[in-house]
Parts: sequence; structure tokens; C-alpha cells
Amino acid sequence: EFRRVLFRSDTETTARTITLTNPALEPWTANSYGAALEYYFSERSAGVVSARVYRRDIRNFWGTTLTPATDALLEPWGLDPAVYGEKLGYVVSTTRNVGSARVSGAEFDYRQNLTFLPGWARGFTAFANLTLQHLEGNQLASFTGFVGKTTNWGLSFSRARFTARLAVNLKGLVKQGQVTNAGTEPGTFTYLMPRKSADLSLEYRLTRQLSVFASGRNVNEATDDTVVYGPSTARDRMLSSRADYRAYWNVGLKGTF
Repeated sequence: EFRRVLFRSDTETTARTITLTNPALEPWTANSYGAALEYYFSERSAGVVSARVYRRDIRNFWGTTLTPATDALLEPWGLDPAVYGEKLGYVVSTTRNVGSARVSGAEFDYRQNLTFLPGWARGFTAFANLTLQHLEGNQLASFTGFVGKTTNWGLSFSRARFTARLAVNLKGLVKQGQVTNAGTEPGTFTYLMPRKSADLSLEYRLTRQLSVFASGRNVNEATDDTVVYGPSTARDRMLSSRADYRAYWNVGLKGTF
């Protein structure tokens, strides 16, 4: 990303933080390994169960660091220490190579057409997915969007005229961006709290060309809760916010010509 290596400076006087790019930033590299296993049921169309494990060893990964705004740091950028110096409480925020990291994980998938059900109940398909990830390395590494555990499961139903699908998503703690304001403890990040949401879709075919449908997202009205904390932040002092998006429904007619 060129914005991380070009010379640029930005001052935020209210936070007393100077954000500088790093022309010496090196690209990070990674070696990836993985293995997968699949098992098909007696009839190939009936379903499959699969498992995959993987590991990624990363070198020279990026992270944001805060250091006092010393004269030596400010001089190459032409910033006056009398205005932006350490004695006035300014710190420098920049992206650096913070060391090595390792991401290891496993994925498990299941999908099956429930053909063993009685004739009146035929048409059901069950599906599920579980993803587990583990992160090791420097706490300053910028793994924005990292999720340790994600689960998806659901059920679909399809007959001659009617189809329905329910999908449930359970997302674990999501690591967001690092907080680099002056006075903030190193290793302080913003996180999205675990969230469970469900989507539902229904469709009834009136004719071969015309059908009515209804689809809903987040039908259980799950909220997005955000917290900010560092390594030594007490739980009762975590900053938080909540976004409530409610359910979103689409209802209409669909034609094929």
C-alpha cells in the first residue's frame, strides 16, 4: 500500500498525535500450509462432510506504534519541536514492521440432503460450517478484522412450488483498528463484540414465470456492539457503543420471461 510508505505528515492537535508514514517500511511475507479431507455420503448428490487445517507463518508484519515526538524524529519532516515537540505532549504514530506472527486454524463443513426423511418431509437440506482461528505474535500487529470463531448453520426446504431457507450466523469477537491517540495504552484496539444474526427467505411459485417472495436480513434484530480496551483496561471502564440496524425485509413479485 503506497500510502504507508510515501512521505506524508498529518497533525491532530486535539489528540496531540502526529501521524507519519514510514519510507523504510518493508513488505510482509508469509509461508502457508494446508491440508483438507472430504467425505461424500453414499450418493454423491446427498451431501458431503469436509475438514481443512491450515497455518500461515508471517514475517515482518505491520503494526502501529507510538513514540515521543523527539527532535530527531521531527527534523526530517521539517516540524518545529517548539510547536510539536515532546515537551508539549506530542507523540508520533507510524506504521512499522513489528515482527513475526502465525495464524493457524481449521474449517469444518457439512451439507446433506435429508433424503432419509419420510416422503411427506422430503426436500429438506441441512448445512453447517465452523471456522476456528488462532493468532500468535506481536500484539501490535494490525490484524484488522480478525475473527477467532465463526459458525454458520441453517436449513432449506424445496418442493415443487415452495422454497424456504433459514441461515444463522454466529460471529465471535472481531478485532478492529488500533487506537493511537496520545495517552492511550499501547495495544489498545477497537473490537466488535460477538454477534448472532439470522436471515430468512421464502418463495412461492404461482406459475412457471411468476412467483411471490419475501426475504429478511437480521430477522432477530441483532445489534453491533463496539468496545475499546487495552491489555490492562478494567471491564467496567471499557468504552462502548451500539448500532441497532433492526430487521430488513423485501417483499415482492418476481417474473421470468
